[in-house]
Amino acid sequence: MNVFVGCSSSALQPEVYKTSCDVAKQIARWIVANRHNYVFGASSNGLMGVIYHEIRKHPSKSKVIAVTLKCFEQDLDNLECDNCFILDSLKERKKVLFGNSDILIFLPGRSGTIDELLSAIFTKISHEHEKEIIIFNPYGYFDLLIHSINEGFGGKRSENLFRLASTEQQMMSLLSSI
Repeated sequence: MNVFVGCSSSALQPEVYKTSCDVAKQIARWIVANRHNYVFGASSNGLMGVIYHEIRKHPSKSKVIAVTLKCFEQDLDNLECDNCFILDSLKERKKVLFGNSDILIFLPGRSGTIDELLSAIFTKISHEHEKEIIIFNPYGYFDLLIHSINEGFGGKRSENLFRLASTEQQMMSLLSSI
């Protein structure tokens, strides 16, 4: 199974970042233990880097699939990936990210993560995929976005669109049920 994890490629607020780092490491260990592959936005920094470095400790168990834009191609110099996609546009990038993934997981991040999360939700609403979407929401990081969706912004209630975890224990419970 190919697992996309959308998340920060830089540091976040200290409490959110520490909690999310712990979860990122657990997700990486889950990916490796189950011999899944990691699909990501091709950064060795932030939460992306935490997962990448943890998975690369076990290169024979899981493949690493990087998807980036031409303008960030130099980021690949710091990575050892089994497969790389270098694309011209964000639209193409998201299509390749989601098209090469069987499950979509989101951890806290900035505007790129929010864009990917909204794209994942709206492409699910429009029946372009039926992939599992799991969101890690420590300290209510995504609360405003979730509230907007629950108020009908997406035309469906969120319980049909994604699963939500607020703690490391909840996140690992969701992953173990897959």
